[in-house]
Amino acid sequence: MRFELTAEQRRVVECPEPKFPVSASAGSGKTRVLTERYLHFVLERDLSPQHILTITFTNKAAAEMKRRITPGLRNAGRIQEAQQAEVGPIQTLDSFCQQILKENALAAGVDPDFSVRSNHDQMLSHSVRE
Repeated sequence: MRFELTAEQRRVVECPEPKFPVSASAGSGKTRVLTERYLHFVLERDLSPQHILTITFTNKAAAEMKRRITPGLRNAGRIQEAQQAEVGPIQTLDSFCQQILKENALAAGVDPDFSVRSNHDQMLSHSVRE
């Protein structure tokens, strides 16, 4: 399902720049705009989902984007691209950084089997030491 966009949102969706940040307040439509931009690149510019990196701040936004993009591509008859988008790099900033570090762990001097501790784990660890 494609959404109606404001003129400003449409300019962001159709901007020819390959990469740039989209910053706006909560509830302003960032996820919708990024979803439409993604669909625009695939449907209008024939870019493969395998060549689109989409990063958000929350797991909820990343999941919502996939829930919108996949049917948008299927409805346009782009089944292969829908499958690629379903497993492609639509992720949070944290998961993207973790992926890069895992792929380059030795070069970064990090144990390849590292794990990321949550803030909750760090607070528990800190309070146990006190």
